[in-house]
Amino acid sequence: MKKFLVFLMAFISFLDFAWSAEVMKIKLTLDSGKEVVVQMSDNSAARQFVQMLPAEFEFIDFAGEEKISEFSKPISLKDAPRGMIATAGKMFIYAPWGNFGFFIKRIA
Repeated sequence: MKKFLVFLMAFISFLDFAWSAEVMKIKLTLDSGKEVVVQMSDNSAARQFVQMLPAEFEFIDFAGEEKISEFSKPISLKDAPRGMIATAGKMFIYAPWGNFGFFIKRIA
């Protein structure tokens, strides 16, 4: 599995960090310097994650469809919604493993 590092940073500004009623966006900076914007549902688990930022995470490829990593500390999933539609760029928390990741392509 190919590994790569990303540096996640959330800036409280309209350019880098956006909240809406349903979606939150953060910018990932890959170790190559490329920047990618990913989106998460606006809920308590996502807000806990944002409170960990800025941070570095090592992601691994999962099935060519996802990049996954571990949290630096556990996140409570109480009141977090279950299930989602896999869309490229969308971040997720996988409850059974307690890890997180983002989709890199749409899963059919």
